[in-house]
Amino acid sequence: MKALFEPERATRRASIENEVAFCDEKIALTMQFMHSVHELTQLQKQQLDALVNSNPDFEQFEALIEQAVEQKNQAKDALVWHIESHGCTE
Repeated sequence: MKALFEPERATRRASIENEVAFCDEKIALTMQFMHSVHELTQLQKQQLDALVNSNPDFEQFEALIEQAVEQKNQAKDALVWHIESHGCTE
């Protein structure tokens, strides 16, 4: 007669069921990326508004936009690196 309880199978199933469904670091990096994209688009909108309203200071946004692009790229690179190295694609 075969045993009803198979420890090897139970352990394997429990480990699969207990896997983390979400990666906290990926979520944090995704939020950071989304925030940096939002900041960049806000600066671009402000620059466009200044241009449309004939504000001669619309060029003041160039340096701020350049910094925002760099921050966005760093956030994107950190997110991509984490996903590739950690394997959390979902």
